[in-house]
Amino acid sequence: MLNKLIIPLLLLSSICTNPLSADFSVGQAQPTGLDTILGKTAAGIARGLQRSQEEAQRKRVIEELIRAQQLENEKRARIIQIEKEKNARIIQEILENYDPSKNTEFVIKILQSTLPEDQKKAIVDCLDNQYNAYLLEKNKKKDKQIFSWFLKK
Repeated sequence: MLNKLIIPLLLLSSICTNPLSADFSVGQAQPTGLDTILGKTAAGIARGLQRSQEEAQRKRVIEELIRAQQLENEKRARIIQIEKEKNARIIQEILENYDPSKNTEFVIKILQSTLPEDQKKAIVDCLDNQYNAYLLEKNKKKDKQIFSWFLKK
C-alpha cells in the first residue's frame, strides 16, 4: 500500500518541475521548490503510513493477548467449576451414605478426599456431632436396658 502512494507522488513531482529551470533531458532536471515540497510530503505520508501500520500491528497484538488471557481465564473458571461440582458430589455421597456405626471409615474417607481442608474439617465436625448424638442415643438404650434389668431383680 505504501508503494501505491509514494510512486504516483514521485512521478507527480518529476512532472511538475518548473519548466523555466528544468532541463528535460535525462538526469538534468534541477529540483525546484515544488519538487522539494512534494518530496517532503511523500516522505511525510510514508512515515505516517508506517506509523499507522505499526500502531495497527500493536493493536492486533494487544487484542490477541487479551483474547488469549480471556480464554485462559475461562479455562481456569471451568476447572474451578468442575472441582466445585466434584467436591459437592463427594460431600453429598458421604452425607447420604453416612452410618454412625462406621464413623471412623467415613472420617478416613473424607480425610483422603481431594476436598479443601476447610471443607474436610467442617464435614468431620458435622459427622462427629452426628456420631456423638448416635453414641448418646446408644448409651441411653443401654442405660434403659440396665435399669430395666435392675428393676426385674
